[in-house]
Amino acid sequence: MRFRNWLLTGTSITLLALAPATAAHAQDANNPDLRAAYQAFSADQSDENKQKLTEACIGAGFQSLDDCIAALSGATPVQPEQPAPAEEAPPPAPKAGSAAAPAH
Repeated sequence: MRFRNWLLTGTSITLLALAPATAAHAQDANNPDLRAAYQAFSADQSDENKQKLTEACIGAGFQSLDDCIAALSGATPVQPEQPAPAEEAPPPAPKAGSAAAPAH
């Protein structure tokens, strides 16, 4: 029983030691560097300004440029359209006056 406990403890400590220790960053749309990069990009949408804005967005914790621009402009990010699930139409209901006579 002792060997099993040591083995479990050693394995757990090893896994914890090798696990990535990155901290999650909150998205900060109020970052002054990010705001400046966004204003520069809004004024002149060149590749250089787009690259600076992308780097500032990543530094502020955003996953994509679209999410970053949406947060800075107050709009919702554009999501790719997903096709609506196909629904089968229900069979038409028989009319009350034209009921067929049952076959005997």
